[in-house]
Amino acid sequence: MRYFAYGTNVNLAVFQRKGLAFLDRCGAMLPDYRLSFNKKSLRPLLPAAIGFANIVPSPGDEVEGVLYRMPDDALPRLDQLERCPEHYARIDVVVHTEQGPVTGLTYTALRDKTADDLRPSRNYINYILAEQHYLSPAYLDRLQRLETYSSECAACHKVANVLFHKEGETMFVLCQPCLEAKRIWGETLGRALTVLDTEAVMLHLRRTGRAYDTVLELIDDAIRLNLLAPRDGKAGK
Repeated sequence: MRYFAYGTNVNLAVFQRKGLAFLDRCGAMLPDYRLSFNKKSLRPLLPAAIGFANIVPSPGDEVEGVLYRMPDDALPRLDQLERCPEHYARIDVVVHTEQGPVTGLTYTALRDKTADDLRPSRNYINYILAEQHYLSPAYLDRLQRLETYSSECAACHKVANVLFHKEGETMFVLCQPCLEAKRIWGETLGRALTVLDTEAVMLHLRRTGRAYDTVLELIDDAIRLNLLAPRDGKAGK
């Protein structure tokens, strides 16, 4: 069977993480549909304002994605992962590839599982953008320009486009700069920082307005101020 993916399943890492097998894949285009992020997430850890990818009929428009050739016995597992038939309906489509038109299947959201004014998360869009070699520059540009979900960052407390970051059983939202800072500061400290660690340092920077010459200088000062536990795990002085 052939499956046309247009959401996060275009991303090879995501597809493989779901345990789905495929024989080969290629770029493909679905004519007379448009990409919409009007599918309700309906997941307990995500805000209700988050939208997942969907396709809706739209003469003259196009949806780009990836066409997977998969074993026929993978269909039940694919249906389950796509929450079909509870959330999505499976439909037959004809997509265009470099080798010509190909008949395959894809999924479209049920009407009662959609809503207006939803926004995709930046994580979601980034998964699609990662497969840029299968998507045209114009399509990538439209995705990059999409308005994504915004909220108050859990670290700096500024309202911005945010990414979702799970720690244990808790889902946090972090802006891109804070997520990068969390990673870099953790690498400098020699252990992973928690969101609460990152928040403490970020608020210190906002409160004092101090500029540090190096990341190491910042980390050492954060330890001295008891904002971070030192490298040996003991309290700072």
